[in-house]
Amino acid sequence: MSTLAERVTERMKALGLNNAALAALCGVKPPTSYNWAHGRTQQIKGEPLLRAAAALGVNAHWLATGKGPKSPTDIATAHAVSDPPPPAYMESPKLQEALALLRQLSPDQLNEAISFLRWQVANRAPPSDGQALPLAA
Repeated sequence: MSTLAERVTERMKALGLNNAALAALCGVKPPTSYNWAHGRTQQIKGEPLLRAAAALGVNAHWLATGKGPKSPTDIATAHAVSDPPPPAYMESPKLQEALALLRQLSPDQLNEAISFLRWQVANRAPPSDGQALPLAA
């Protein structure tokens, strides 16, 4: 699409928006959005551009220029770096069980459980020279 008006109009039609609705979403007066859609405004800048892009579900750069990815998700996909796979220990059934139990706790109970877990880990650390091994329960 070559003009701002064409880009705005195309997205308004796709979303079923009229000028008043677009204006409300963008925090501008209806004549302003009318001017965007009918070619009376050649360029939107600053905050109104960002609000219009969000309301129309498009990338602000594409809305302003007609260049680049149209969809904000296209930008994320274009710049995405594949995440490394989770470490093997994250797949442990015991860890998954512990996480499920922790998710069931209230915030106060969770704080108590974390404090207890810290204490357990600190007291179960491998002994240094001269310390006795803890007895197994």
